[in-house]
Amino acid sequence: MKHLLVTACLVLFGTVSCASNTEVKKITDGVYRDPSKMEMVAIRGREIEFQIHVNDGQREQAVHKVYPNYTLLINGKFWPAATASVPIRSADVLLGVGRFEWFWDGDKITRRHPKSGETMIFLRESTSSK
Repeated sequence: MKHLLVTACLVLFGTVSCASNTEVKKITDGVYRDPSKMEMVAIRGREIEFQIHVNDGQREQAVHKVYPNYTLLINGKFWPAATASVPIRSADVLLGVGRFEWFWDGDKITRRHPKSGETMIFLRESTSSK
């Protein structure tokens, strides 16, 4: 019986420690814009919309993509989540949203290029009632 109790505790604590790396919160709804106001990330519930510009080394192209869900880790890193109706294609990873690392610190969104380390900050637009 004691062995069973110890095993149950190990399974429980193992599950809790694994859960610390999984999704625990959601990004605050709103429109987050870069300083030039040319790019944005919009959060509406679990939906995430990206309107960004990507340079593939030869030309800059506009990327506009809406995903029905995203995964947010406890460390603030997030990425769009694929569904059967909205798959993430290889072009999304290589030339679009997926070529960057995305972070949310509870206030702003940061886009980071993994090779160059270049970052872009997206600040949430204020919502004023009229």
